[in-house]
Amino acid sequence: MYQVLEHVPDSRRALKECIRVLKPGGRLIIVGPHLLSVGLAMRYVLQETLRAIKNKGRWTGRGPDTPSHPFGNTLPETYWYLMHHSRRTLRKLVGENPVVFLQRQPDPRPPFHADNDACYFCNPMDLIAWARQTDSVKPVRWWATDRLGSRLSWPFSGGTWVVLEKR
Repeated sequence: MYQVLEHVPDSRRALKECIRVLKPGGRLIIVGPHLLSVGLAMRYVLQETLRAIKNKGRWTGRGPDTPSHPFGNTLPETYWYLMHHSRRTLRKLVGENPVVFLQRQPDPRPPFHADNDACYFCNPMDLIAWARQTDSVKPVRWWATDRLGSRLSWPFSGGTWVVLEKR
């Protein structure tokens, strides 16, 4: 599943179906954005804060035609999403049982960002927890092997790369 899961309205159902059609030992590889990434949220906050400083304390406001981005479009929104994503990430790392696949309202209006139309805040914590809570699935890999420290930073960095295996 490449850049798919964040666009599926019922992630749990889609994952169950993918696992159902795999034979034992088969692997499901899920690649997509990490839409709860605290690291990306901090980047957007910094970006919008610097833009506001350059504009002498003024920031771009939300107009009626401004599309909704998963990390916010305005300076106050980026701060709100940083807090939202931090709180949700911490909750997911501590452990949710059952996993809550956090939904969002997709927004297909232009100017379009690639993930404006996402209906699920795709993230690796959900996929790993779902696999651990599902008898027929085990998580195999969810960190990059080519980056130093990735075994520790995966919950906060920018992408979802998860390999699940059917038992």
